[in-house]
Amino acid sequence: MVCASGLPTAAPTAGQMAWVHWRDSAVWSEKDQAFADDAGASYVAPDPSPAPDAPTAKPPSAAMKEVLKLRKKLREIAKLEERLEAGEAIEPLQRRKLERKGEAEEQLVVAERTVAEEQSVESVESVGSVESVEHEQQEGPQDLDDLLQQGHMQLAMWYGDSASNGFAGQMAPMQLLPVPMVMCDMHGQPQQPMVMCDMHGQPQQPM
Repeated sequence: MVCASGLPTAAPTAGQMAWVHWRDSAVWSEKDQAFADDAGASYVAPDPSPAPDAPTAKPPSAAMKEVLKLRKKLREIAKLEERLEAGEAIEPLQRRKLERKGEAEEQLVVAERTVAEEQSVESVESVGSVESVEHEQQEGPQDLDDLLQQGHMQLAMWYGDSASNGFAGQMAPMQLLPVPMVMCDMHGQPQQPMVMCDMHGQPQQPM
């Protein structure tokens, strides 16, 4: 087989011919349609929401900015010195920069010392915050135990006052009512009460 350009092309295989026939057929079976629907349903679109931003770094302090500025200035002075050693001509303004090299070095030492002090203070504060959190976590159960102990002491004091004062006057004192005593014989039958009589045989009234 030769195409229009004159270059030979490979003949289509049997599988390619079958795919073209199935693709161009107007009638699809229900099974093929269900397969196509399942393939479309299983497609998961990418999440359009942006990724969470990384934690932003702390902005440099004024002392750190001064350090960066002085280091850049000293690098420029070093390049000027190299040009001067190479015999190149240097402008008057650039010569003034060379003359102020010592001053820039002293300022850099002071600025670096300030940055070191700031970093030490930040490290101490971070350690202190961690220790305070740990201290609060340790004191939590202890505070709970103290509250429970105080509650038990208050309950004990309340019960003690209630027992001694008749529940602080909320309950009336108990009154015992007389109950007659009945004597029984050995078979559990109540006996007749004994009646005292006088010398004439008349029963005496109880005192």
